[in-house]
Amino acid sequence: MRGAPIGPVAVLLAALLLGGCGDGESEEATDTASASPSEGSPGAVSVDELDGSIYQSTSVEGHELVPRTRVSISFKAGSMSVVAGCNTLFGDYEVEDGTLRWTAEPASTMRGCPDDLAAQDAWLVELLDAGVAATLDGTVLTLTGDGVTITLEHS
Repeated sequence: MRGAPIGPVAVLLAALLLGGCGDGESEEATDTASASPSEGSPGAVSVDELDGSIYQSTSVEGHELVPRTRVSISFKAGSMSVVAGCNTLFGDYEVEDGTLRWTAEPASTMRGCPDDLAAQDAWLVELLDAGVAATLDGTVLTLTGDGVTITLEHS
């Protein structure tokens, strides 16, 4: 009988001790989770969620694409490939704290392109080198950075 009252007391004591012994990580997670909805973003994306996916742009705000082009981005085994009308840009990438970026200068095919398409490739290299906030809402991937928002649909 003496063991029965000690069990609930021990559980209560453990709960109180654990609740008061935070290392700040749970508070940071709460802060991060509450930050995303206030920004209107559905949720930061992870490398695992992107792996094996291909996305096609449905809109680009803050930058005008060359007419009759769109941005296509594919993710496979830690590598990101981007095509926007001429060359294919590819390299390893990461998503850290909700920011997607190449981990090093991307490689590129060496197709000769008209100046406007070459400039569009250079713009994408710069944008993705700097990093963009990446959120995923169902099948819609949104990339935001440097005054630009690219909305892409899973294909």
